[in-house]
Amino acid sequence: MKDNLTLVEQTQKNIVKYISSHPEIKQLPKEQEFVELFGVSRVVLREALSRLRALGIIETKKKKGTEVVHPQVFGVINTIINSGALDKNTLKDLYGLRLMLEVGAADFIFQGKTEQNMAEKR
Repeated sequence: MKDNLTLVEQTQKNIVKYISSHPEIKQLPKEQEFVELFGVSRVVLREALSRLRALGIIETKKKKGTEVVHPQVFGVINTIINSGALDKNTLKDLYGLRLMLEVGAADFIFQGKTEQNMAEKR
């Protein structure tokens, strides 16, 4: 088994790889084409597609098929954080990440300062 991933997880990764290697496509191939391409059952493919749909990477529309969309990353993160499902350690890790980003941004801003823009701030 590749990287101890389940067949569904491998298929999900393969679909994402397919999407990233075909940036021009808006619509994914039919299920049967993916089944043949990845050599998996329809059940496995549908579960992988369902997971990508839940992540907001694809949408299935009647009479249009499955389309690639731009996920609302911060909307998903906000939903997870506000769900109450995260434990204290995970929330602590997220807070640490936030601090690192803020400190990094402050360093970035400070490094780009010039006498002229400092004079403008006075």
